Amino acid sequence: MASKVITTILLFTSILAGEAQLTEEAVAVKAAEEAQLTEEGLEPKWVRRRPVEPDYYIGIGNVQIRDRPEKEYRNEADQLAFLEISSQIRVEVSGSSESVFREFGEFGEEMVEEFTEVTEVSTVADLEGLELVDTYRTSDEFWIYWQLSKEAHEKVITQHAETAKRLFLDDLSLSKFQVVERLRTLVQTLEALLSAHRKKVNVELAGETYFVNIEVPKRIEEIMANIESRAFNTELQGRYGKPLDVPLSFEITYESEISLPLMGVPIKYEFIEGEGNFVSSEKSTDRRGECETEVSEITSFLPLQKIRATIDLKKFKSTDAPQVLLDRYLDTVIEKRAQYYTVKISELVADNIAVKVLAESGLDNPQADYLNDRFISELKKQTDFNVIERSMMEEILSENEFNAKECSSDECVVQIGKFLAVREMIFVRLWKIGGEYRGNIKWVSIETGVIKHQLDIKHKGDLGTLADNKVPKWIKQFYKAINPGRLTLNTDISEVTVFVNREDWGELPILKKELIPGIYKVTLRSSGYETLTKEYLIKSGEIKEEEITLQLKRSFNAFKKSLVFPGLGQLYSADEYHLNRRNMGFIFMGATVASIAGTGATWAGYFQDKTDYDNAYTDYRNQNVIEDINAYRKIAEEKNSTMKKSQNTALIMTGLTVGVWIGNALEAYFGFPDYFTMFSDTGSHLGITVAASELAPGPTVGLAWRF
Repeated sequence: MASKVITTILLFTSILAGEAQLTEEAVAVKAAEEAQLTEEGLEPKWVRRRPVEPDYYIGIGNVQIRDRPEKEYRNEADQLAFLEISSQIRVEVSGSSESVFREFGEFGEEMVEEFTEVTEVSTVADLEGLELVDTYRTSDEFWIYWQLSKEAHEKVITQHAETAKRLFLDDLSLSKFQVVERLRTLVQTLEALLSAHRKKVNVELAGETYFVNIEVPKRIEEIMANIESRAFNTELQGRYGKPLDVPLSFEITYESEISLPLMGVPIKYEFIEGEGNFVSSEKSTDRRGECETEVSEITSFLPLQKIRATIDLKKFKSTDAPQVLLDRYLDTVIEKRAQYYTVKISELVADNIAVKVLAESGLDNPQADYLNDRFISELKKQTDFNVIERSMMEEILSENEFNAKECSSDECVVQIGKFLAVREMIFVRLWKIGGEYRGNIKWVSIETGVIKHQLDIKHKGDLGTLADNKVPKWIKQFYKAINPGRLTLNTDISEVTVFVNREDWGELPILKKELIPGIYKVTLRSSGYETLTKEYLIKSGEIKEEEITLQLKRSFNAFKKSLVFPGLGQLYSADEYHLNRRNMGFIFMGATVASIAGTGATWAGYFQDKTDYDNAYTDYRNQNVIEDINAYRKIAEEKNSTMKKSQNTALIMTGLTVGVWIGNALEAYFGFPDYFTMFSDTGSHLGITVAASELAPGPTVGLAWRF
């Protein structure tokens, strides 16, 4: 199998290069391979040498297969070929089209500027008459060859021009009050004009000449100028995950000699800020010119969301396929008639609730009633709950002949909520044991009986301190827990690990993570990027979203850090995939500390030896007797020799320190990892050697670059 692959590679290399000489064995193998090739086949000439066909536009798409399904890579190759054909058409038509586009008025100027870009994104639907000539694939690549007859393309353009004439004549036959029919006809006329982008279309009727390229956009804009749109229920309140309570109503009329409701106008609803689901996002006006839709669910936590309702002129096109220039023009025309709805979203729990303190052992009923009032007061002060007063609650329970003071089971608790007609209730159970109060606060869904949250509480002290200090603290803590903030962190970078307050959260993205309000220290790391640390203040019900951007690590930054102190650059470039960089950093740090210590010690020794020499030299100068002069001179010479040796040693150690310092900076730069290439870490390396030899008795420093 391996020999077959090698021989096949040789064969195709020979075919592509056209210069290599096949051996007799390769020739024989070539013949055998040609007989066996099925899917790949012999490489056609058009793959390497582009064909020249004067009567055709030619497009060839070439893509990498990369274990993708055939539909995916073939579609990509198709688009590349279509873009190439579009580019050739653009060169031929851009000049002649410019004068046509300028006739569209103010928007036409924008069309001139964008035409070059837009023509290059033509689709199959735009390029009518395309012919598939051939395809070719290898194990790694796929080619496709399309062509478009210039003659056929010219015929298509002429057909579009004739279609534009016919449609424009239809518009001339309609009454000015047939507004919807006229808009549909004019949009399709404009669609045909843009498809016939090289043609100036004129129509003769009753002795009058109409320049269709000018008349069509003019008439569309005149009609739209007389259309009035109105929206109702534009200021709304909503909750995440819930539908809106009221429909989104929209009305349009045509204002001329009379006010005419427009029936059959397509209306499109869409969230332009925030997210949500509609019962139907596409509606049509009735005979009163009205339509409405409903939001079935709010799916974004964004506090202020915006919905837009617009007349969807694109529904009047003859095809649903995107047509960039036409779609942009229609979007511009309808924008002035758009209506907007704002939706304020609250994630805070703010329902009608009741609070009941249930006295357990050690706590009498008057004390429970007192604490009940304190809990109600603090809930009103600190939260958005609509809290039922205790007196009203007891009156309702009394009318239903229900004794809440004897209520102890969860079923009994739910029964209280049903009598009070609330969806949630907060129940506080307290026991007094000796000098300590213990209990819990429960938030219960009356509809399901489920305990949605529970907070255990305790207090050591008197009842007054509990009511004044502990109750406000408990309510604050409880409300934060049932109204968490949400944090979303996104990034385009792969494998970004997240640590929050030193806890491993895994990798980005973090989506709508519920957090108890507070300050969170977030650290983000990814191989090849600088570590980012940020603090987030999360508030109750707050939705915080951020797109994370990390800075790439740079070799020059590593160089600068190592100049500040050896080893810092290596530590900067280290990560879990390049642990050797950390080891290298510690080696340089240790070597630097040792060399600095050695340098300091040798210079201290030198200065001491210099002091000894200076003293010996002074003694020598003070002698008068010849025997003493000779004796002290010998001592001074010995001290001088010792001093020079100390000086040489200190200079060598200084050189060593400088060498380590500079060598470390160079190693940090040249040994900087290639984070985004998954190869072995045994490439080039800058090293430092310290050695001694017979020729150089002292230590010497050397730098070595290993490839």
